[in-house]
Amino acid sequence: MVEQLLPANVKLTSEKDLPKQIIKGNHFMLETQLQRQKVLRRFCKKYQVPYENLEYNRNFLYSDAKKFIYCRIPKVACKTWKKILGYVQGRFDSPYNVSLFELYSFKYPYLATLINKGDSDGVEERKDGYFSFMFSRHPFDRLFSAYRNKIQSPLEGLENYLLKLGPRIMTLNGKDPATHAKKMINGTDYLDVSFEEFVTYVLKARLLDPHWDHQVKICHLCNYPFAYLGKFETMATDANKLFDMLDIQIDKLPEDGQYNTESHQFMKDHYAKLPKALIEEVYEFYKDDFLAFGYDKNEYFTM
Repeated sequence: MVEQLLPANVKLTSEKDLPKQIIKGNHFMLETQLQRQKVLRRFCKKYQVPYENLEYNRNFLYSDAKKFIYCRIPKVACKTWKKILGYVQGRFDSPYNVSLFELYSFKYPYLATLINKGDSDGVEERKDGYFSFMFSRHPFDRLFSAYRNKIQSPLEGLENYLLKLGPRIMTLNGKDPATHAKKMINGTDYLDVSFEEFVTYVLKARLLDPHWDHQVKICHLCNYPFAYLGKFETMATDANKLFDMLDIQIDKLPEDGQYNTESHQFMKDHYAKLPKALIEEVYEFYKDDFLAFGYDKNEYFTM
């Protein structure tokens, strides 16, 4: 049986508390995982309420072939990991050449599906016996990614978010959607929604979409003992380590450019246009994610 971590309220004191696959890794990996687990447990011990009971929602995917459970968080490379899951399940010939149609048409194995079929024993067997992991992302970066991908520049065929939310965003900002400026995207006119208008909507509406909902809530971080805590910022290093631990035979991700400097500068330029008070509101709104994963609110700019 694969060793899982101790419950969230148990203190981590040494590398012996980590799963055996990680203990076999290099010293840097040991120290990194131990530190991430300590930060998360410190958060859970102090702020476990209101994240209530564990629910196996459609964010928990699993692979019987490689015996792992992965909790996907939208806007944290979840498409990449779904492609990898499809590959190890034998659906895709390669995880690096999968169309969106193929990606969305594949029926992924979810723990929730087992629950719906009444197979709670199967869920518990996998929870106890499979290696589990998830990835987090800096909350400021993730929120901007949601705006950029869903509102500012959606891919062709994926404009529904902007079409549906555009008028609501304008209304909540006290503006008339009928007279607001528009811009052409993929050959069609849509409302031109600024980052400030989107952020204001997220903070006021409180109707959280999975693409900008709290990460600790999506994966029930204080209720599920994830064996490995990856980060978007070190995606290649973490992913390549997982490939080795799970015996996933694919090309390793290049580790020479984990931070996309141009993308981060683009993000910082947009945040620079926001009022300081609004950025502070964003921090307070996502404070749990900052604390649970050890992110610095001043990492990209000084507040």
